[in-house]
Amino acid sequence: MRRIAVSTPSDSEVDQRASLASTIRSLPLPYREVVVLCELQEMDYGAAAAIAECPVGTVRSRLHRARALLMSKLAAMQPAQPGTFVVAKVK
Repeated sequence: MRRIAVSTPSDSEVDQRASLASTIRSLPLPYREVVVLCELQEMDYGAAAAIAECPVGTVRSRLHRARALLMSKLAAMQPAQPGTFVVAKVK
């Protein structure tokens, strides 16, 4: 009988996954929809466009904006590294 080694994710990996899932859930619905379809379910743009009932170009632009929002939100959750500056945008 062949045994397969299974590794257990570390606490930090579990926390990172939970943070990512929470951040994806916080996206506006049109952005969240294309992230789930294209990134998590690995659909191509055409299939995602058919499900979202919008043009392929709209899927691509929503995905671009969703990725930018995700990066921004996840970066804001990270503690500042020593020797770096935190820049806040004031409205």
